[in-house]
Amino acid sequence: MTTSREEIYDRLLANYENAVSLIPEKLRKEFKNKVFRPEDLKSYAEIIFLAKQFQSKVLTSFLEDYTRLRFSIEGFGRKLAMNNISPERVHAELFQGILNN
Repeated sequence: MTTSREEIYDRLLANYENAVSLIPEKLRKEFKNKVFRPEDLKSYAEIIFLAKQFQSKVLTSFLEDYTRLRFSIEGFGRKLAMNNISPERVHAELFQGILNN
Protein backbone atom coordinates (compact mmCIF):
# COMPACT_ATOMS: atom_id res chain seq x y z
CA MET A 1 0.00 0.00 0.00
CA THR A 2 1.42 3.37 -1.02
CA THR A 3 1.19 5.77 1.88
CA SER A 4 4.01 8.31 1.91
CA ARG A 5 4.27 11.24 -0.46
CA GLU A 6 7.41 9.74 -1.97
CA GLU A 7 5.86 6.31 -2.45
CA ILE A 8 2.80 7.85 -4.09
CA TYR A 9 4.95 10.02 -6.35
CA ASP A 10 7.19 7.09 -7.33
CA ARG A 11 4.17 4.92 -8.13
CA LEU A 12 2.51 7.75 -10.04
CA LEU A 13 5.70 8.33 -12.05
CA ALA A 14 5.96 4.62 -12.91
CA ASN A 15 2.28 4.55 -13.86
CA TYR A 16 2.76 7.68 -15.97
CA GLU A 17 5.51 6.00 -17.99
CA ASN A 18 3.29 2.93 -18.46
CA ALA A 19 0.36 5.13 -19.55
CA VAL A 20 2.54 7.03 -22.02
CA SER A 21 3.64 3.72 -23.54
CA LEU A 22 -0.02 2.97 -24.35
CA ILE A 23 -0.32 6.17 -26.38
CA PRO A 24 0.66 6.18 -30.06
CA GLU A 25 3.99 7.90 -30.67
CA LYS A 26 2.38 10.70 -32.70
CA LEU A 27 0.20 11.71 -29.71
CA ARG A 28 2.75 11.40 -26.90
CA LYS A 29 4.14 14.92 -27.18
CA GLU A 30 0.64 16.40 -26.99
CA PHE A 31 -0.16 14.24 -23.98
CA LYS A 32 3.01 15.27 -22.15
CA ASN A 33 2.70 18.97 -23.03
CA LYS A 34 -1.03 19.65 -22.86
CA VAL A 35 -2.97 16.85 -21.22
CA PHE A 36 -0.92 15.41 -18.37
CA ARG A 37 2.40 17.13 -17.89
CA PRO A 38 5.09 15.22 -15.98
CA GLU A 39 5.95 18.31 -13.93
CA ASP A 40 2.43 18.20 -12.45
CA LEU A 41 2.90 14.72 -10.97
CA LYS A 42 4.18 16.08 -7.64
CA SER A 43 0.98 18.12 -7.24
CA TYR A 44 -1.19 15.12 -8.06
CA ALA A 45 0.81 13.01 -5.59
CA GLU A 46 0.22 15.62 -2.88
CA ILE A 47 -3.54 15.60 -3.51
CA ILE A 48 -3.58 11.80 -3.41
CA PHE A 49 -1.57 11.81 -0.18
CA LEU A 50 -4.02 14.23 1.45
CA ALA A 51 -7.02 12.26 0.19
CA LYS A 52 -5.58 9.09 1.74
CA GLN A 53 -4.56 10.79 4.96
CA PHE A 54 -8.03 12.23 5.53
CA GLN A 55 -9.84 9.35 3.80
CA SER A 56 -11.48 11.94 1.59
CA LYS A 57 -13.69 10.57 -1.13
CA VAL A 58 -14.36 14.16 -2.21
CA LEU A 59 -10.68 14.81 -2.97
CA THR A 60 -10.35 11.47 -4.72
CA SER A 61 -13.45 12.13 -6.84
CA PHE A 62 -12.24 15.64 -7.62
CA LEU A 63 -8.87 14.32 -8.82
CA GLU A 64 -10.46 11.61 -10.95
CA ASP A 65 -12.93 14.06 -12.50
CA TYR A 66 -10.29 16.72 -13.07
CA THR A 67 -7.86 14.34 -14.75
CA ARG A 68 -10.62 12.85 -16.92
CA LEU A 69 -11.53 16.39 -17.95
CA ARG A 70 -7.91 16.93 -19.00
CA PHE A 71 -8.40 14.13 -21.55
CA SER A 72 -11.19 16.07 -23.22
CA ILE A 73 -8.96 19.10 -23.79
CA GLU A 74 -8.63 19.67 -27.51
CA GLY A 75 -10.34 16.34 -28.08
CA PHE A 76 -7.42 14.23 -26.89
CA GLY A 77 -9.70 11.41 -25.74
CA ARG A 78 -11.27 11.38 -29.18
CA LYS A 79 -7.82 11.26 -30.78
CA LEU A 80 -6.97 8.25 -28.66
CA ALA A 81 -10.24 6.55 -29.59
CA MET A 82 -9.55 7.20 -33.29
CA ASN A 83 -6.31 5.27 -32.77
CA ASN A 84 -8.16 2.38 -31.09
CA ILE A 85 -6.88 3.34 -27.63
CA SER A 86 -9.40 3.66 -24.82
CA PRO A 87 -8.98 6.96 -22.96
CA GLU A 88 -10.32 5.18 -19.87
CA ARG A 89 -7.59 2.57 -20.15
CA VAL A 90 -4.89 5.25 -20.22
CA HIS A 91 -6.54 7.08 -17.31
CA ALA A 92 -6.85 3.85 -15.31
CA GLU A 93 -3.17 3.10 -15.92
CA LEU A 94 -2.21 6.48 -14.47
CA PHE A 95 -3.81 5.73 -11.12
CA GLN A 96 -3.50 1.94 -10.97
CA GLY A 97 -2.81 0.85 -7.40
CA ILE A 98 -2.87 4.38 -6.04
CA LEU A 99 -6.36 5.81 -5.60
CA ASN A 100 -8.12 2.71 -4.36
CA ASN A 101 -5.48 1.52 -1.92
